[in-house]
Amino acid sequence: VVFACIRIISDSVAVLPVHLYQGTSRTREKAENNPLYKLLHDRPNEFHTSDMFRKILTAQAATRGNGYAHIVRDGKDAIKELWPLPADAVTMKVSRDYEITYEVQQDGERRVLPKRDVLHYMLRTFDGFNGVSPIRYAREAIGASLAAEALSGSLLKNGAHVRGVIEVPTEWKMTPEQKARILKDWSDGFAGSVNAGKTPFLEGGMKYQQISLTPEDMQFIAQRKFQISEIARIFGVPLHMLGELDRATFSNIEQQSLEFIIYCLLPWIVAWDSTLNRDILGSKQGLFFRHNINGLLRGDSASRGEAYSKALAAGWMTVNEVREKEEMNPSPGGDIRRVPVNTVPATEATQGNPT
Repeated sequence: VVFACIRIISDSVAVLPVHLYQGTSRTREKAENNPLYKLLHDRPNEFHTSDMFRKILTAQAATRGNGYAHIVRDGKDAIKELWPLPADAVTMKVSRDYEITYEVQQDGERRVLPKRDVLHYMLRTFDGFNGVSPIRYAREAIGASLAAEALSGSLLKNGAHVRGVIEVPTEWKMTPEQKARILKDWSDGFAGSVNAGKTPFLEGGMKYQQISLTPEDMQFIAQRKFQISEIARIFGVPLHMLGELDRATFSNIEQQSLEFIIYCLLPWIVAWDSTLNRDILGSKQGLFFRHNINGLLRGDSASRGEAYSKALAAGWMTVNEVREKEEMNPSPGGDIRRVPVNTVPATEATQGNPT
């Protein structure tokens, strides 16, 4: 379940295109001629694609709390490549005057990178510098799920769980060797799928008592479903995306998918945009990175279109305000607010026409 949550979040972030824009948040155009555009949109280095790169750092942040990449510069100090760094190999150092460096232990070598040469991606932090690992802070819930998984696997190992017991008369005084022989004879003759359907022969007053001991009886299914909910709650992933459809309907799945984008995925995307603007662009004015989430919202385009139509008809939004929300440039004359002519005051409607 933990792996599924990480996969869903990192894959969802990685499929979104990221663009470098020039201008303002309202009037902008893609800066396709800027070398940094292709760095994030196409290929950050000679091996990784843009989606691979962002998927790696998102998965690192979702598991370790931090995702790191080495910012490689050319002889003119311009950024030419971004290479992911193993999260466990990086240690952040903050001096008393808040000078930040990163110590990297990789391939038996230690190197110290300045802040300007490291892209540091994280979603949440408690101390202001180091990202928080959701797995670390939720280890009790995840540990309980692992324990239930191990116990269930032990019980059902090789497809065998306790189906019955052999009863012997109370006057029998059996030695451990005799018990072991009876169990071996029973296992060899009747246990396993190859012996299914055979008729056992019992002697000396022995009886076979069948019992119903199943995972349901031990509440494994209920417990494991609860653990799925607990882990999904940690990552903010809807249950239906994890294959848990007990309470899902056609109508609420659509709503849950929209909530996943807004309440779970959007913080990861905003964190990406902020990190790229800080670590890649720095003080460059008039440039900014932004992920395009319209692709994820297309499934709800009918609802958005209906809402925009009502807003335009009521006059509390302009065409350019709608286009801005859809990440489109303004159109000439699009700032004029329009109102329906059939909703003028009644006194004006009857002027000159008493009837």
